Amino acid sequence: MEKPFKLEEGIYFEDSKQILVFGESFEELLKIKSPEVRENGDVLKWFGKSCFGGQKLNVIVYKNQLTFCRRFTSLKRKIIVF
Repeated sequence: MEKPFKLEEGIYFEDSKQILVFGESFEELLKIKSPEVRENGDVLKWFGKSCFGGQKLNVIVYKNQLTFCRRFTSLKRKIIVF
């Protein structure tokens, strides 16, 4: 069964037509539409991104974390969507 909003791949940024791919290297994530880089380069933040059917959300990725929030699962990083 296909998941809505391309969730089988990652988080789809509808405004820039790019996907924050689950399991992608941190260096590759830096190439997705100018994230704000914080905390010694270990945190990436995208603010006001259009995701999940036009919802304006802030997306934060923490390098080397073991859990995702809101039911996203990975072994390498933590993503918070709010």
